[in-house]
Amino acid sequence: MKRLLCIGSVCALALTGAGCAPADIDDAAAQDWLAQVAAERADARGLLGSGWGVTGTGAVAVGGSREGITLASEQPMTLSAAEIRCFGGGTASVEIEVNAETSGRGVQTDVACDEQPHRVELGEGGTPLPGVTSVRIDVRSAPVTTFYAEAYT
Repeated sequence: MKRLLCIGSVCALALTGAGCAPADIDDAAAQDWLAQVAAERADARGLLGSGWGVTGTGAVAVGGSREGITLASEQPMTLSAAEIRCFGGGTASVEIEVNAETSGRGVQTDVACDEQPHRVELGEGGTPLPGVTSVRIDVRSAPVTTFYAEAYT
């Protein structure tokens, strides 16, 4: 099974440990948490792709640049859900944009930054979405922190 590819500069920021977190978020602890989660989830069953990054702040203005990660596939596939985790306490706003061969779908929700996975169903009524070519996951919080996201069949 082919895994999705993570594209975008946000992934590189997380990997390099670019100190984006303010003083009240322990950047070293966030990077340790991220490394642990990535190692634990590397061979997760049904996982099509994963990515990580630093949360954005505030709302995206209409026509503005989007942040987050994009998971893309050369061949269309069926997706059922995404799981989002974030570090540091508080709440994060999550925006998921799914692009498929014949349609698109957007999902917005809030998740607790409690380091636990929060599952977000991508289809109506839990029905998987066929023909998916890419998924963009944007996570925003104040203060800025680290997140980990996965997409599943």
